[in-house]
Formats: sequence, C-alpha cells, structure tokens
Amino acid sequence: MHPDAALYSDDIISCDRTIKNEIKRLADNERLLFKDRLVEAMKYGGVCTSPDIWSDKTTIEASQEIDSEIEMTDDEDDYDRDVSQISDDDMIDYSSTTIYNLPQSAKEIVDTTRHCKVLVKYIKKTNLNRHIQMVEEDNYSPTADEDEKQKQFSKFTTLHQCSVVRWLSLHDLLSSIEKVYYPLKHMLNERTESSRLEKINMSIVTQLIKFLKPWKYVMNEIQLSNSPSLFITLPCIGYLKQQIKKSERIMKGGMSFFIKRSLHLLESMFKTENLHVTGTFLHPNYKQLRYATQIQIIECHTSCRLAIPTSSTLTYSNCNDDNDINEPPKKKPKRFLESLIDDITSPVVLEIKDEVDAYIDL
Repeated sequence: MHPDAALYSDDIISCDRTIKNEIKRLADNERLLFKDRLVEAMKYGGVCTSPDIWSDKTTIEASQEIDSEIEMTDDEDDYDRDVSQISDDDMIDYSSTTIYNLPQSAKEIVDTTRHCKVLVKYIKKTNLNRHIQMVEEDNYSPTADEDEKQKQFSKFTTLHQCSVVRWLSLHDLLSSIEKVYYPLKHMLNERTESSRLEKINMSIVTQLIKFLKPWKYVMNEIQLSNSPSLFITLPCIGYLKQQIKKSERIMKGGMSFFIKRSLHLLESMFKTENLHVTGTFLHPNYKQLRYATQIQIIECHTSCRLAIPTSSTLTYSNCNDDNDINEPPKKKPKRFLESLIDDITSPVVLEIKDEVDAYIDL
C-alpha cells in the first residue's frame, strides 16, 4: 500500500476474535435489557410459562419417553361397550395425575393419539399422500358449475403431521384422518397395511376432534394479530368452560377424565381479575360481561365509577321513544369472537344516570 494512500475504517476487515467479542458484548447488553423487562413484567403478574412452545432436546426426549410408557391396546369395541370408568364418585386428584398413573380408559385415549401419529408418519415416509388425493379425485364428480381442472387444487385433503411443541396441531392431524378415512382404508388394504388403521378407534378420534375444536377457535383468535388482547380473556375462558361442561354431559369413558382435567387446569391456572373484567367491559362489543359473575360485574362498575371525576357525572332524562325501530335480522357470525359479543337489545333508559350507565346503554 502506498504510504500516502487514504485508509478508511470500513476498509479494514476485523479478525474473528474481534467479531466474537462484539457479538458477546451485544448479547450481554440485550440480556440485561430483556432481564429488566422480565423483572418488571413479573412484578405486575404479566408472565406465564408455556411448555407447549419449548423445542429443546430435553422436551423432545421426554415426549418420546412418555410415548414408550403407553400400553398398546387393539380392541376398538371395548371403548364403545365401556360404561364410564370415571364416575363423579371417584376421588381423583386431577392436579397430581401424570401419564404414569392414568386410569385405563384414559390411557386408551392417549394410545389412540399415538397410533394416529404413527400412521401419519408412515404415510409421510412412504410418500402416500399423493395417492390419497388420487383416490379422492377418482371418486370426485364435479357439478355442472365446476370445472374439471379444479380437481387438482386444495379440494382434496392430505394427512397432516403433529408437532411436539404445537399441541393444537393434534386437531389438524385427527381431522385429516377422519376426512380421508375411506380412501386411506382402501389404499392400506391394497398394500396389506390395514392393521395400521385398525389400531385406531375412530369413535375416540371423533370425540377428540369435538373436544379440541373450542380450544382451536380460541387459539386461532388469540394468534390472529398483534392487536391488544386483554379484552378477550374473560369471554374466551368463559366460552371454554361453557363448552367443556357441555362435553362433560355427553362424552364418557376416558374422555371424561380429560374433560375434568382440562376444567381443573382452567380454574387453577387462569385467575380472572378485575383488570381482565374491566378490559372486557371497556370494549363496546363485550360491555354486557356475559361470562362474568354478578360480583365481578359490580366490582368492575364500581372501579370504573371511582376512576371518573365527579365533574364528569352526567344526568339524563327519560328519552325512550314510543316509535318502533325496525332493525335488520341478526347475521350469522363470520368470526369466532363475533359469537361472543353482546346481544343488542333496546335498553330501558332511566331518568338519572351516571357516565357508566350511559356507556352501558350505548
């Protein structure tokens, strides 16, 4: 290099040690910033632990160990003939029950999900998903309004794999098996592999799909966007409890155990506080607080009134109009959350109101 040549810092290539030290310095700084945020969030109770999203080696190995502990049962008819082995009189501690001390009928549920995962893994490895689509195409008869070319698109279902760290993907796996059951059965018979499907109790699969569907609705809504979601805590938990109690009256056998276990987890892991109720109340579509108790509603209204300056209190005179208002019929909800919003009815307007009452009647 000429001694008089200009040398710029951007022209110098750093050695590997310099790059390593810089990365370490940046990582340490980010950890400190993240630590402060975590400490602040924990101070206000805004942190929770979710093992469903862990992807480390320990979690994956643990899931395989759990699968290995499950007993193999091939008798499909036992589940239909079985009168619920878990009655209300059984003293089961749902908080301490693990995979190792499950009731026999509950083990059959876990065993069915394991057989489903093994089947889908086999279909994926042997590249038979396309064969399933071809069988569906052969049995497909388009209407006069449909084009033959549409047969090659997503009209036909394939088997979906389940991820260890995404437990709701189990719903997609079970649904795909149910949708392609007959083409799958025909294809496996041709390959003398029908035993893979015979191990699966489709009655259990159907009940599992119904049980997981409300959870899927809620999780899809929560993950829909990055918009604030405090207001959906109360209606979503209330909706899940309502659906679980409905399932409890219908499903028997091993499903009864998982239904009661899920209800116990909802009640023990999620504590609905006044903050959640107020967040729901301040959303115009959920201000009726359909899933709140009477005590929660009173506490919410009281805290809102205390937060409003006395100078903002409003007084209204009776303004009900005798003229009937013809409103259009209520449309069917297009999204899950639309089914949880308030029922809009004509409010009875009192003569004297404060700002909270006026907001409720809007």
